[in-house]
Amino acid sequence: MTTIFSESHGNQPLSPGEDWIDDDILATIDQELEEDPDFQRWLGSDDGIDGDAAPTPPVNDSVWVPFSRADRAWADRLGAAYPDRELGEVIRQKTLAAQALTRYLESHGVAVDRSAANHRQPLLQWLNPKADVVLPDLGRLEAVLVDRLTNAVEIDLDPGTLGYGIVTLGEGGAELWGVLLSHDLRQDWPEGGMVPVKLAKPMGALWTAHQRWQKCRQLMAAYREQQGWSMELHAEVITELNRVYAHEEDFERPFVMDRFLTERVADSGAVMGSNLHLVREETADAAAIQDPGAEAVMGSNLHLVREETADAAAIQDPGAEAVNWLGVVMAWFVELEQWEQD
Repeated sequence: MTTIFSESHGNQPLSPGEDWIDDDILATIDQELEEDPDFQRWLGSDDGIDGDAAPTPPVNDSVWVPFSRADRAWADRLGAAYPDRELGEVIRQKTLAAQALTRYLESHGVAVDRSAANHRQPLLQWLNPKADVVLPDLGRLEAVLVDRLTNAVEIDLDPGTLGYGIVTLGEGGAELWGVLLSHDLRQDWPEGGMVPVKLAKPMGALWTAHQRWQKCRQLMAAYREQQGWSMELHAEVITELNRVYAHEEDFERPFVMDRFLTERVADSGAVMGSNLHLVREETADAAAIQDPGAEAVMGSNLHLVREETADAAAIQDPGAEAVNWLGVVMAWFVELEQWEQD
């Protein structure tokens, strides 16, 4: 089993006060680690992190990540502050699992946006407890809690989630011992469900997947920016591209991906159009109540603005609404094949 340790980041408590961990305490923890022979042996092993080196995947299947006192204090606060004790414990455990996965990724040089994760925002974590980790410009990972006796875990596939780390909480830390990648799950469980834990791949598979996600991000960067894809849509396209590449026949790949992009991007545009229509009608109704004579003027103004915006977009990019996805994805698959060979 590999042991991972990364330097603790400052965790702002809900109510700064007597529980805040000051620099002297953190310095004491660092001193204890310097005198810990097991930790020093780990630093000298192949799992040690060289600041100038590329991230090195762990050799063993499982990884032990110790919690810092700041990790535990933050999770305890979130859990204790929730009125329902049972749900508060769920919040505490999910927060710890997310922190373990975060520290593991950061210790191997993977960029993580801590501030964007649910578990770093008390209100969001109370409303929707998640053990999520945000990878900037890619998507999310999520930690799934299991115990040693768990045979299957329920996965609710989220379009914005690229993979699910299998985590078991222990005394003083967490064991990360496998990962379920969304592109594999969507092949056999397109809507999610109870997934056998034995299907989890070793943690080392996460590094291969992360490199592939980065390559996919490069391939689709221009279209994401041009069409204003959300992070969720971007991650969903990455997942589907990898699913098709891994599970479809070579000659079918471009056509399957073409259908997905044509439908999914169209669906995204339809939702946006519907929202704009509802806002326009509700605003007009509110104006009519306040001033019955204002309805025609306001409705006319909004209508003109919408048409002018559409005309301006067409002038700036005449092909923005008519991407030849078949040609695009054929080029993507060629790039992926060449990248794998290199």
